[in-house]
Amino acid sequence: MCAAGSFGLRLVNEYGRRAPGPCPALIERGDKLSCGVIERPLDWLRGNRRGPSALRQAMSILVGAGLGCDEAGPAPTEADLSALDEVRVRFLRRFKAAEIEAAVRALHDRE
Repeated sequence: MCAAGSFGLRLVNEYGRRAPGPCPALIERGDKLSCGVIERPLDWLRGNRRGPSALRQAMSILVGAGLGCDEAGPAPTEADLSALDEVRVRFLRRFKAAEIEAAVRALHDRE
């Protein structure tokens, strides 16, 4: 399960940690995957005072939407680990620390 989903769904208490198993919000459409929290945030983040647009934006930042998958599975190869490093580099180039921190606060409904 991806770290952003684990944290956003409150399955872990620290951003960057991962819950075991597949993400309950993962949507499969043939060979494509998408994040249910991004598609239907109020279904997954009930009780959050922020609106769906703010939640969508926050989760999109945390998953690095459009940058590539940050999950390599249970037995990653060297090529998988190299690809993950590239995703991390693109993520850190695209988002500033303040944007990431704001996204974390939004998902956990903290001001």
